[in-house]
Amino acid sequence: MKLKQNLKLRIEQNGKITDRHLRGNEEFTVGRNLDNDVILYGEKFPKRLRMFVPTHSGYELRLADDTRGEVVYDKSRLTFSDLLQHDLLPKRDGSPALPLTPGKSGHLILDGIRIDFNFDGANSAALQFDGFSPVRAFTKSLTEDISFKVLVAVLIFIQFIAVQWASTVKIKPPELADQTRLFQKVQKIAATFKSAEALRPKTAAPVKTESSAESSKAEKSAEKKDETKTAEAREKKGFGSDKPGEGVDVSNMGALVLLGGTGASNDGSDLIRKLTEEGLAKSVDQAMAGGKLSAGRSQTGNGNADLDKILAFGELGSGKGGNSSIDDILKNDVSKNKPAVKLEKTGKARLEQLGKVSGSQEAMGARTEESLRKVLSENMGRLTYLYNKYLKTNPNIGGKVEVEVTIGADGAVANAVILSSEIIIDDFKREILAAIRRWKYDAITQGQVKVVYPIIFIKTN
Repeated sequence: MKLKQNLKLRIEQNGKITDRHLRGNEEFTVGRNLDNDVILYGEKFPKRLRMFVPTHSGYELRLADDTRGEVVYDKSRLTFSDLLQHDLLPKRDGSPALPLTPGKSGHLILDGIRIDFNFDGANSAALQFDGFSPVRAFTKSLTEDISFKVLVAVLIFIQFIAVQWASTVKIKPPELADQTRLFQKVQKIAATFKSAEALRPKTAAPVKTESSAESSKAEKSAEKKDETKTAEAREKKGFGSDKPGEGVDVSNMGALVLLGGTGASNDGSDLIRKLTEEGLAKSVDQAMAGGKLSAGRSQTGNGNADLDKILAFGELGSGKGGNSSIDDILKNDVSKNKPAVKLEKTGKARLEQLGKVSGSQEAMGARTEESLRKVLSENMGRLTYLYNKYLKTNPNIGGKVEVEVTIGADGAVANAVILSSEIIIDDFKREILAAIRRWKYDAITQGQVKVVYPIIFIKTN
């Protein structure tokens, strides 16, 4: 039994060369749909055109209206433009069809895409697969694209004008008078530095005499008077005193305010409430009721505007002197009803492998798996922090959370949804989505990509 002949194709699109062999009942399609072998852009092209279709005797080439090229058999050549213009081809499914039998070869050009074909048995010299050539691409654009011709002509004209203008411009060397003025300026600057150096007082060796001791006492007394006057001037202007316990009047320096926001639940911030109850902050009403707003070190120990205690807040987790750690103050943000517990194991977020990745063809080619993993790795610390935060009130939580992230062309997260979760705490899931929506990817030309991140939250020693 004789095997069916093979049709060899070579597709050149945007500088990329692809080889393709059609065997058996395999066909080759082009059009606007994304599932075609070659995608065409423009309403003038059909959604799907079966270009190379297998028949009982070989293959059939179906041509679009704007197809250019030729078919070669032995020593004869026929151009597609002549065949289409004189309507010499029969039609199949509304498109002119040219039968391809063993020994035929040729090429066609459609929307800037070149497809060379060679049926088994054709003369190999009749079909040359040269691949992409910048010179051939430039020549093709210059002969076929009118706008490209105009652009090249404009650039040549601009270059000609620039050369003509440059030949008429004469660069004059600086005149002697200009050089003299510049030299005089340099001399004046040098003389200024010399004068400043000469006026600088020279330190003489101290001579210990009774008169020098008396003069030293007089200088110290004068310095003390100057410091007293400076302090009085600072108090008059509202800058207060540098002594502990004496506040700084900030009413003349601007507004000192503490803002507390409310969320969708209309509950005030627990952090703001905790700071106010601990005496680490005042509300605006409390501060204004006491007269002038002031800030400074307090020695009264009553906790009002105590800057020492506020600064001690930076010693996270010290637990000394009654200072609250950041976790102690934030624990009410996790749960108002459950007490925090000391963790025997800390939590960790990790990713074993990416889930499903989908999107447009352009976006899929521009975003690699490595780039998608990189952004997750850079933000894994935030997810680990959230997990440990909720472990303090829910020590038994853990498991896999699958998040689908939609990435726009500008690199921003267009949407993030949880597909499945083994952790049922709604607040935890909301904070995960809020953190992911702030991620930033590299920008691409166009298209969106959807990626599923199966994030696993586990406890480790």
